[in-house]
Amino acid sequence: MLDGEAPPAATQRAAARHDLDIAEHRSRVITAEMIESADLVAVMTNQHARQTIELVPSARQRVFTLKELPRIAPAVDPRSAGEALADWLERLDAERGAMPHVGVRGDNDVDDPYGRPDRVHRRVAAEVVDLVDQLVECTLIEKEPST
Repeated sequence: MLDGEAPPAATQRAAARHDLDIAEHRSRVITAEMIESADLVAVMTNQHARQTIELVPSARQRVFTLKELPRIAPAVDPRSAGEALADWLERLDAERGAMPHVGVRGDNDVDDPYGRPDRVHRRVAAEVVDLVDQLVECTLIEKEPST
């Protein structure tokens, strides 16, 4: 996909099934400035993660695939009140090991539905909605129990 492109019609239809209107969305080529200003960079594939880290190597501990972060999160304690997102992501980064996104690990990748049948767009849209929900749940600060 090129910079400034609208989502394919099949993707728009699939998103609409989840009450999402993405007709005005346009693709953007990621820049170093975008990465540097982000608290968390969630990407679709290991290849995207590698390319992002190549642009800004210091962003490594903030770059996760949509599938990777919710899969690793249960291995570390949840964010506590007052814990910065950056500190929690640093713990997640330590948990995933020294060389994430190296080699072929399809279990981190979300399928690319581009040019495929509507049913693939629907499946991928449902998966992305679920993964984003999981990502939000993972990154929220655990509430202190009320007394």
